Amino acid sequence: MAVAGIYRHFKGNYYEVVGIAIDVDSKEEFILYRQMYDIFGYWMRPKDMFLGERMTENGPVVRFAKIGTSFENILEKEDIFNIDIGNSETQNRYKVIKSYKRDDDTIFEVKILE
Repeated sequence: MAVAGIYRHFKGNYYEVVGIAIDVDSKEEFILYRQMYDIFGYWMRPKDMFLGERMTENGPVVRFAKIGTSFENILEKEDIFNIDIGNSETQNRYKVIKSYKRDDDTIFEVKILE
């Protein structure tokens, strides 16, 4: 299943998933996405966490629910290699150093900025 598309967070905001990011040092996989509000910042979150559930006072809910696909490839207008990407869990900043296709997803190899 391709991860790229439009997602709604369980709190209501919308996000566009660009692809999968792989930390070249740790080999950990993340979901690379951008918020679709305010400044449209780029973020990444561990893949299992992004695609998993979150416990709320009303029980478990899907953290990000896929609601559709993008009608426009945002990377045609952005240079992904010059974007500063935040990690939503660690406060580390990353840069993309390589990208390629795997099945139906775009894979981005990322490295922590020093």
